[in-house]
Amino acid sequence: MNKELSSFLSSLLNVTIDIETLLEKPKHESHGDISLPCFLLAKELGKNPVEVSKEISQKITNDMPNFLEKVVSMGPFVNFYLNSEQEIAPVFEEFNNFLSFQVDSPQKILIEYPSPNTNKSLHIGHTRNMLLGSSLSNILTKVGHDVVKTNLNNDRGISICYAMLMYREFFSHETPQSLGMKPDEFVAHCYVEFKKACEKYPEKEYEKQAQEMLVQWESNNKEIRELWKKLLDFVYQGYNKTYENYKLGNFDKQYFESEIFDQGKEIVLKALENNVEGFKQEEDGAIYVDLEKEGYGKKYLLRGDQTTLYMTQDIYLASVKENDFHADKYIFVVGQEQEYHFKVLFNILEKLDIADASKNYHFAYGYVYNEEGKKFSSRLGNTIGADFIYDEMVNKSKENLLSKELTKNLEEEELSYRSNIIGFGALSFTFLKQNPLSSMNFSMEQALSFEGETGPYCQYTYARIQSIKRKIHLDLEKSVDYTQFNEKEIKLIKTLKEYPQVLKEASEKYKISSIAHFAIKLSQGFNDFYQSSSILKAQTPEQQHARLYLAHLLGEMLKDCLSILGIEVLEEM
Repeated sequence: MNKELSSFLSSLLNVTIDIETLLEKPKHESHGDISLPCFLLAKELGKNPVEVSKEISQKITNDMPNFLEKVVSMGPFVNFYLNSEQEIAPVFEEFNNFLSFQVDSPQKILIEYPSPNTNKSLHIGHTRNMLLGSSLSNILTKVGHDVVKTNLNNDRGISICYAMLMYREFFSHETPQSLGMKPDEFVAHCYVEFKKACEKYPEKEYEKQAQEMLVQWESNNKEIRELWKKLLDFVYQGYNKTYENYKLGNFDKQYFESEIFDQGKEIVLKALENNVEGFKQEEDGAIYVDLEKEGYGKKYLLRGDQTTLYMTQDIYLASVKENDFHADKYIFVVGQEQEYHFKVLFNILEKLDIADASKNYHFAYGYVYNEEGKKFSSRLGNTIGADFIYDEMVNKSKENLLSKELTKNLEEEELSYRSNIIGFGALSFTFLKQNPLSSMNFSMEQALSFEGETGPYCQYTYARIQSIKRKIHLDLEKSVDYTQFNEKEIKLIKTLKEYPQVLKEASEKYKISSIAHFAIKLSQGFNDFYQSSSILKAQTPEQQHARLYLAHLLGEMLKDCLSILGIEVLEEM
């Protein structure tokens, strides 16, 4: 409707300004459907904004187009009230257009997540990472981008050596099965035991042994490499199950730190040789990039003995990804504590002409604390695993179903099916409705609540709509009599028209939470509508058909919203 109105206004006013860019949604619903601020128009016309507003209002009122109901001048604004029937008809007649938004210029966008450290099981921080990365992939794909999903496995270093040493010392006779653990949990258990063993047996000098093991690993010692591979096989078996639970699907490419950790040296040496701005060498041979001017200080890239550092590895990986995919955008889903690292990395990549700053984006997210506001620690063994959270949500969902009269006698297969969908929906929604940059305290009790602004509330709304449709047949080929809708129902129909703009904002600003909040808005809108406008006891067949059709469309849009968040719906709950 903005295009039709802007076209009409452009021909009416004969100005050079793009009218469509000026149109906005009024802050108050009582001020109409579309508002036109007159400040820029007044500047071009050489008049007072209030005067311009009055003149436009008068011109249109004298010759009102059929898509407008009325026009009101309010100070420097012109408020337009659209013809209700003409405004809501497209929602029913062209509904698929309101289920999508397509970008004008699709891009190839590479997203890297969850990038775990293989000495740990995936924990509550990874839960947030996986859900954000997956839903971001979904929204970008939906609007037309070509999304490439990658994962960097940090599979080397001193931490994995801690786990390897403890396995060799204490757990070589055990298996994940013998200890009743997932394979990755078994390796994480070995890692956690390292600190305890250091305190209990100081004479063993386990820290020194682990450092020696790392040197042996880097020297390709056959025995150490075989031990390393054995533990990593356990880790990836466990990770794959977690990825399946969290609906990550397949990655387009997985990278491994063990294959790139000592690379990047040539890139740095070449930059120094070519006198790339900021690249300098100290007397001992160490090479750094001087970012004092940019406010980031010195960043060392090669030690005096010419061995590489972590940043050097990331520079090399960036060049590999550029060669592999030639993407238009690279998004790194990583906690906000790495903000400095990525600012430095992006600056260096731009200096090296690997990727300019606009191609790289750090999708940062806040910490997940426990309910007392304290940080979880995998080394101390007091973290909550991603698998544990998932299982708890599913089990609680199953308990809730068994406690209800209508679902307590479900067959085990159906019970398991529903509880998995409801449990994951509750988990996903809990994390994705939050602003990613905000840290959050995680309370299992609150996360398991099935009341309020939750995933199950939205799922139940969808199931409720399907229940009504089972009782009354909906003929989608039959036209709707728009005069049957009252003011409250028309307002709900207008809500459906907001969805393309929500998709646009979510995809452009990477604002996943706006999708979750719109799902809540739809759910609350339907439940208010259902309470005030009876479908089953409508006064006439025409009214019943109109209301049922509206409920159907709302359900389809709600289902689409939830799918972006990785949440499935149920026909019955």
